[in-house]
Amino acid sequence: MPLGWQMKKFVSYVGIPLIAKGEVCGVLEVFHRTLLAPDLEWLAFLKLLGNQAAISIDNADHVH
Repeated sequence: MPLGWQMKKFVSYVGIPLIAKGEVCGVLEVFHRTLLAPDLEWLAFLKLLGNQAAISIDNADHVH
C-alpha cells in the first residue's frame, strides 16, 4: 500500500493496470474513504477509463 494510507483514512482501494499494445504503462488507482463495493457496471467503466488512459499515455510517448 502507498505511504500514508492510514493517515489519509482511506478504507477502500482499487487498482488496474494500464496496458497499451500489450505493455503495462501505468496503474490507475482509486482510493475511497468509505467502504467501496463496486458493481460490474462500475468496474466496466473503470476498465474503460483505464483503456483510454493507456492509449493516451502511449500516444503521448510517441509524440516526443
